[in-house]
Amino acid sequence: MECGINETVRITGEVNLPSGPIVRTGINCRVEITEATLSVGSGTVVEVGAPNAQIHITGSTLRGDTIVEGGMTTTVDVTDSAMHATRLSIPALG
Repeated sequence: MECGINETVRITGEVNLPSGPIVRTGINCRVEITEATLSVGSGTVVEVGAPNAQIHITGSTLRGDTIVEGGMTTTVDVTDSAMHATRLSIPALG
């Protein structure tokens, strides 16, 4: 799933993929994951591919090698959710 420039993507329900990412972000993308179960057998659940992404995770369970991997000026808000991964990766670039 792609989240383009200035778009909002809403994900609910269950998504299981053999490899990730489940969603890739563009510039100023907003991803809202609510009451969802997202799983990848290997790889990343959310791949941030551009600046200013906003990731909001509420009441959800996410599983993968990495939950959010990305770059510049990414914000991640997590409320009442579980994450099962080997790492949460949001490197500071700059």
